[in-house]
Amino acid sequence: MTDMMSVRVPKEYRKKLRKFKQINWSEVVRKAIAARIDEEERKMDIKEAVSFMDGIRERILKSQGSTDYDSSEAIRRWRETRR
Repeated sequence: MTDMMSVRVPKEYRKKLRKFKQINWSEVVRKAIAARIDEEERKMDIKEAVSFMDGIRERILKSQGSTDYDSSEAIRRWRETRR
């Protein structure tokens, strides 16, 4: 099922759109909206993941306390072993 949606564009754009009658402008707008929705959903997913990881970090700090573990040293060591 679809809904009708109106979009206002400046008159100069409308004149230019009329030059390209072979282009289905409704489809162009639908694809642009779909792409933007996908982008915004990805941003939300990233924010939720970051929030989840922050929660894990806080729970670990509460239960285990602070640690002197440096992940960059472990990463560096593993990278060197691959060489």
